[in-house]
Amino acid sequence: MVVLAASICTKSGKAVLSRQFVEMPRSRIEGLLASFPKLISSGDNQHTFVETETVRYVYQPLEDLYMVLITNKQSNILQDIDTLHLFARLVSEYSRSITEREISNHAFELVHVFDEVVSLGLRENISVDKIRTITEMESQEERVAAEIAKSKEKEAKEDAKRKAKQMDIQRREAARSGASAGYGSGSGYGGGSGGSYGGSPYGGSSYGGSAANAGGSFGGYRSGSPYEPVRSQTPEVDRSTYTTPSSAPRGKGMQLGRKPDSVSLMNTIRADEGLTNAPVASAMAPPATIATPPVPVTPTHPIHISIEEKFSATLSRDGAVEALEIKGDMLLKLSDASKTQLRISITPPAHPSIQCRTHPNVDKKLFSDSNILGLRDPSRPFPVHQALGVLKYRYVGKDEEFLPVSVHVWPSQTDSGLDVNIEYEKLGNMEIRDLFISIPYQSRSVPMIGDASVGTAMVQTAQNTIIWNIPAVEESGVLDFKVDGDIEGLFPVNVMFRSEQSLCGVDVRDVTDLQGVSVGEHFGKDVNVEVEGYRVV
Repeated sequence: MVVLAASICTKSGKAVLSRQFVEMPRSRIEGLLASFPKLISSGDNQHTFVETETVRYVYQPLEDLYMVLITNKQSNILQDIDTLHLFARLVSEYSRSITEREISNHAFELVHVFDEVVSLGLRENISVDKIRTITEMESQEERVAAEIAKSKEKEAKEDAKRKAKQMDIQRREAARSGASAGYGSGSGYGGGSGGSYGGSPYGGSSYGGSAANAGGSFGGYRSGSPYEPVRSQTPEVDRSTYTTPSSAPRGKGMQLGRKPDSVSLMNTIRADEGLTNAPVASAMAPPATIATPPVPVTPTHPIHISIEEKFSATLSRDGAVEALEIKGDMLLKLSDASKTQLRISITPPAHPSIQCRTHPNVDKKLFSDSNILGLRDPSRPFPVHQALGVLKYRYVGKDEEFLPVSVHVWPSQTDSGLDVNIEYEKLGNMEIRDLFISIPYQSRSVPMIGDASVGTAMVQTAQNTIIWNIPAVEESGVLDFKVDGDIEGLFPVNVMFRSEQSLCGVDVRDVTDLQGVSVGEHFGKDVNVEVEGYRVV
């Protein structure tokens, strides 16, 4: 299987989004998409394929757009159809609506998930749930590193508070010691003391005046030793004539009584302690914007319920069911935080052999008594912006009631080879579509395809396979062909189909709040049945 490109285009062939998985010029892909509308038929099938001499288009309508896979002609069409289904689901998952504007707005996310599905033209073994986990990009190592950084930051803040407290104590002690140093006594020529001018004969300030605020003192003279300096008391300043100097520069030393700048203080402490963290922002500065993880794109309705079923079966050549398994999940997706306390009324599986299991937060007694999925603890509402599996169910057995379509092979040996009739029969009233039946053969000669009562048939010589495609599945159909070889070479026959109805009969009747009021138009649902493996052996 080689996928050349996955594209979303308009009905006129204009490319809205295209991802090439092999080396291809832009003009080439634009030319292929421009010629695509001319090749498709006017029928309103869900999706089908069309071929040219060089490539094959496998496409599916998406409202007013087309989801198109461009592959080479040797590619396995069954795998291509399965890949197309996956691409269509991813487009619906990551776009609010299927419009040209929304696709362009979410182009980066879509290209990213497209690369998860196909690598170098080859399909990866991956599911929607795994892609959703990958795109969330959660990292255990990142969370651990963030916790370590948060712990270091907390320790640094506590250390800074401790240092600031110590420095505050030191400032107070310095203030007390400075105040006590200003109360000295000294005598001038007149032997004055205390707050006087020391009895100076000049009537001015004494030589013994001290400048306590500057941290130093001028020397006076004692009577008896004119040259011996003495510390004198600080004179009282006449405040009526005092003016603050305007030209003197402000000192950068420690100023008593001033509240320190916490930013400078913490940065200084970090430098002293050898911490390499970034400087702490000012307490008055606005907080930096916190980068939040992108919120997953939710469906159009605020309340959306998806029912996903995976079907696998093995039939014998005479039509008996040898093994059959159905695994179902009901997923609740909420995009409105005001609608997280809900009750979902469902139609339960009708068969008694189907095993059901609810989420731990769902009231099991309410479900068993009334078939209602409600919260076990109303104080713990359903989460928002994530798919929560509220119900899982499973059937394993051999009951033909769960078989939507049966396939029978009627080969007959002749002298010229094998005459083969392939017949399918639709069972029950379940609506299915896009039925693909793949029949292998072991002949080197190309089989001769007869008339198909419904659908179209083609031969893939590279895989030695005959593909019978029935887009609109009727009650029954027959395909005739001739091929060389033996009967054993016609098995196993592989079958694929799609359906938007539950195989187990599970459905959502209504969604209400805790008071029983229906949410009405705020509720949407979809059902998807995926075939994991259906073989006739």
